[in-house]
Parts: sequence; structure tokens; C-alpha cells
Amino acid sequence: MQKFMWTLPVLAALVLSSAVRAEEDVKAELAKLRDEVKQLKADKSASRPIEGRATAVTDQKYGPDAAVKTKAGRLTLSGLVQVWYYGIQNDKLGVFGDLTPGANRGGDTNEGKDNDGFRVRRAELKFTMDINENITAVVKIDPAREATSYPNLPTATRISAPTLGLGAAPTGFSSSNFAQDVAGGSGTTNRLLQDAYILYHSFVPHHEFQIGQFKPQFGEEGIRDSAQLDFAERSILGQLGDKRDLGVAVRGYWWDTDRFQYWFGAFDGAGNYLGTSGDFQNRADDNDQKDLLYRLLVRPLWKQETWGSLEIGGGSEFGFHGESGSYRALTTGAASDPAQVDGLQRAHTDAAVRHAAWAYYAPGSYLKGFWLRGEWQYIRDTNAQNAVNMNSSTSAGAAVTFQQHSPAPMHVWGIYGSLGYKLSDSIWNDCGMPGWLRPFEFVARYEQFQNIWFMDPAYSRRTNVANTKIVTTGFNYYIKGHNAKVQFNYNWVNESDNHAFTTAAGVVSQTREVRNDNFILNFQVAW
Repeated sequence: MQKFMWTLPVLAALVLSSAVRAEEDVKAELAKLRDEVKQLKADKSASRPIEGRATAVTDQKYGPDAAVKTKAGRLTLSGLVQVWYYGIQNDKLGVFGDLTPGANRGGDTNEGKDNDGFRVRRAELKFTMDINENITAVVKIDPAREATSYPNLPTATRISAPTLGLGAAPTGFSSSNFAQDVAGGSGTTNRLLQDAYILYHSFVPHHEFQIGQFKPQFGEEGIRDSAQLDFAERSILGQLGDKRDLGVAVRGYWWDTDRFQYWFGAFDGAGNYLGTSGDFQNRADDNDQKDLLYRLLVRPLWKQETWGSLEIGGGSEFGFHGESGSYRALTTGAASDPAQVDGLQRAHTDAAVRHAAWAYYAPGSYLKGFWLRGEWQYIRDTNAQNAVNMNSSTSAGAAVTFQQHSPAPMHVWGIYGSLGYKLSDSIWNDCGMPGWLRPFEFVARYEQFQNIWFMDPAYSRRTNVANTKIVTTGFNYYIKGHNAKVQFNYNWVNESDNHAFTTAAGVVSQTREVRNDNFILNFQVAW
């Protein structure tokens, strides 16, 4: 015990001396660090990385949490993935029914368009490179656009992806036979490359300039970002506007940055506005003229607490399509069309034009959460040769079927109106709404369009048209806004039933209502 008592002062002295030495070491280390900091501040090269093996290894790192490096500018990567499950009513026959009962392939088959299935609707990758504060380049690809044999919802009745007209002959012409596309996996052209353009901005006040391949600013729904659609799929009018072209455009924006906007552009305009000559994008021009476009937009009300937001707008695109001069006169007494024109076999079309007008309103105050949209389009152009066929029968039951070799210009029009109620934006959001109900948005839409086209039996250059009307209801469930959501739509599709055209020769061409109501369940992630 006595020995232990003597050791306590010795241990205390040792600890105290160690603490003193440690304190002196810390002070010396701090003084050394202060000197190094002063030296670094004085050294203009202080921004160089601290040397060491660990830093060298870190600089070579790839993968999660690693810095993305570019040779110049700032690169932003964004994308969109949409996966569908869809179901369609089964109907063996199409809009023209069984033209020759008992005959092999004598009916307008619908069997290629009524199969349920999964689909990767979109798989977009978008690269945005800001070279400096004035120049931006954009490239967007979508491998899902290479798909060739899916039905085009919400109608589920169109013959092939680039063809809106339903005049496909039951004998199966390869130019527009959807059943052959499904069986053989053929159909559309290469659409992998979507956007590829350069944007010049912020050096001319209130204006920006765009050149390359992008969507002409036509209409409203068609040019809207696919990740921010109100429904799982655009309306028929929206799908007509969801097309890229090659050209140049200028945009002006005024009044609180963007409450008044205008666009002017010039584009190749290859093909036609009706869609029967394929897409505008990824192709050489097929005429010497350029299509001109204008678009105006004004927002008299915008994000006002009491009155809400109101947007109205309109625009047009017009040009001269075709290559080889005027149409030849119909040969007297001939049962077929006149001889095809030379070269590109597309006769000159004067005044090809499409017009669009739209409105959007989202009220404020007690009606917050409601919104309404509507759009109208008018299109005049000439179909591609052999894109529209005749489906007809005589009183004797003999089928007369052939393609339209020299179509005359035609015009069609369509409208849609939609509404929705988003619970998270409504007054009920602050009134104890259950958390599971808050992410829902309920939507409905009515649309009609003259998308059923077939050759007039009496005058082969004329194209007869009939309507399709669609009523859509459903909901959106927002998991994380538009970045993660689930959409469900049910589409009631009604073609013009018993729409008959009778000529003096007794030839009748008519349509039937197809059982093709359908639903779409869309799972979406965007970033």
C-alpha cells in the first residue's frame, strides 16, 4: 500500500509532463499549419489539388459519386422511360367489314390490331451541352421509336404507324397492310434520332434562334414534353403535332419573360401534313420549297391567386409539296387513274397548309386544382400515291379493290377538349385530405377526327372521309410529380357506323363500327 501511495505522484507527474508536451506539440503543429495557410494564400497556384497517392487514385475514379467531366461547357443528362400495359377489345373485322363473304382474305381484317400486350412506349435519352451562356446544343434519341408493329392508341384502328388513313385494301398491299407489319415485324422507318439542334440565346434581348432537327412549334399538345402529358397518350391531333423536322426557327418572348411569345420558322417539309408519306425527320427533302411557320401565344392571366391562369394561341404552317408538276387529267372512260408522274412521283400540291388554335384555363380561388384544355386543327394536303385504297362491293357481291395512284388534295379537321382535377392543388389539400388520396388527378377527354380515308369509287382521285370519336377517362397518380407517376386511361372508340357512299353505277362503299375500346396503364420515370 505504501509503495502504491508513492507511485501516484510519480504517475501524475508523468501524465502532466506528457500533457504539457502534447500541448506544446499541438501549438507547434497549429503554428505550422498557419504558416502553410499563409503560404497557400500567397501562392497563386493554391487551387492545385493536394498532392498524394490517395488524391491521384480519386482522380481516376469512375462510377457513383464521381465527377462528370467534359472538354468544354456543362453537360446535362435527362431521360424518360414509359412502360405500358394495354388491352383492346377483340374484333375480327376492321372498319370495312367482310367485303366478300367466304372468299380467302376477302375481309378487312382487324386481327393485327386487337392483341393485348406490354410496350416500352418511350426510352428517351437527352444530352444538353451548354458551351457558354449563349450557345446550347441538344441531342435526344429514343430507341423505343424503332418499334414497328404496335397499334396506334387511343384509336387502335390505324393501318400503319405513318398512315392515318384507314383505306387499306383487304387483299393486303404492302404499303399499308398492318397485319403484314405485325406478322413480319416491318413497318416504320428509322426514327432513333429525335432532336439534334443548336440553340443561340441571350445575346439578342428577348429572342433565341434554333437550327437543326426539332419539333416545329405547331399546336399545343403535340409539342408538349412527353413526360408532362395529361393522359397516357396524346390525342390524334397531338400525335400529328408530335413530329420533328429539319429547319430553323426564331422565338421571341416578352411581358414577364414569357406571357407573350411568337415563333417564325422555315422547314424542309418532306412528305405531307396528313402523315401518309412518313415522318418529316431523318430524311432528305423531297421538294425544292421550304415550309413556313408562325405561332402566337398570349397569357392574359397567369398564376393569379383569384383568377388563375389563361393561355390562348394559334398558328399555321404552309408550303408547296410535291416535285413533278400539275396533275394530269383523268382519262375519259378509263377505270384506273392516269399515269403516274415522273421523278419522285409526287405531283405539285399548291397551298398545302395546316392551322391550329388552342386554349387553356386553370381557375384560382375555390376552384384551384381544376383545368381545361382544347385544341382545333385543319389540314389540307395531298396523300402519297398508293397510300389510300378503295374498299367497295357491287350489288352482285364482286369486290372492286385498287389503290389511289393520283390522289387530289383533300382536307380534314379535328378537335379535342379535356379537363382534370388535381387534388394536391385543390382547396381540399389543406383540409385534412387522406395522404393516400392526395397524389390523384382525375382526367377526361373528348376528341374527334376525320381519320378514316378511302378512295371514292366513282372518282378515283377523290378521297372520302369519315369520323372517329373517342371518349377517354382515367387518372394520374403522382409519386414524385412527373418524375415518377402512374397513369390509367380507358378509351371508348366509335367509328362512323354505316357511313355509306353510293354512286350512280350502284357501287357502295361503307364503314362499320369496330369493337376496339381499349385501356392503357402507363408507368413512368423521368429525370
